[in-house]
Amino acid sequence: MTRTRSVTGGYVILGILALADATTFAQGSGEDAPPFVIALVSTILGLITLGALYFLWSRRKAAPPDRRMVMTVLVSRAASGVFSIPAFFVDIPGFIKVIVAVFIVLTIVGVQLVRPDLERAQRAT
Repeated sequence: MTRTRSVTGGYVILGILALADATTFAQGSGEDAPPFVIALVSTILGLITLGALYFLWSRRKAAPPDRRMVMTVLVSRAASGVFSIPAFFVDIPGFIKVIVAVFIVLTIVGVQLVRPDLERAQRAT
């Protein structure tokens, strides 16, 4: 059984979000930049996701996915989403809150699209 288009789309969404997280630290400090610790944790979570996605993507499509790597992607993206919730409770510009909300919604959509791959990995073990 090969990876479906919806699962692939979920991985692409989560990969784009991870890439955005991975570049958070490089964006530097400024008036609208996140605090140092938040930028560091966000970057680390993004790099973890990208590493797991690389491992998953480099495998053959027909092979069952590695359950640990799928869980790594899902947990790191969920942690990133949860970690961004405090942005709604601090005094930051409204457009940043909108961006954070869109990222959280896209995380939920991506996780839901990837869930069948997790179930496929669990059946294979």
